[in-house]
Amino acid sequence: MNLKSISLFALTTSLVIGLSGCATGSNSVRITDSKNTKTTSSPDEARESVNHGILVHINEVDRLVTIRNGRDLPTGFLITKNSDGKQTAIIKSRPPRKYGLRTADILEGQPAINNIISPVDAAESTRLEQKYPTPISE
Repeated sequence: MNLKSISLFALTTSLVIGLSGCATGSNSVRITDSKNTKTTSSPDEARESVNHGILVHINEVDRLVTIRNGRDLPTGFLITKNSDGKQTAIIKSRPPRKYGLRTADILEGQPAINNIISPVDAAESTRLEQKYPTPISE
């Protein structure tokens, strides 16, 4: 076989292998009706649909946590829950910054990374305010 025959054989083999992957079969993508799927039109609407934060960092020495998606959480007492919905800690959020992630002080418990953070109810907030009063700033 000369070089021309080998080149033609390689080209033909490559085409056969390449085109055989384009055949439609039972593994093809199915198109479904998406009329019932709600989509958001802006980043602000998407952010409003998230009503909880996610714990992304823990500083055990200073007893601080960092919260992602916590922009809409209130300043005050919050609870952290694991993936099973069990409460893991009580934290108190610091005032939000203009940019960046939120931070909070750990008051009780042991939070873990990826815990879900949500506000406490009004009665619990009153009880915690008595137990952990806000210090007077000088």
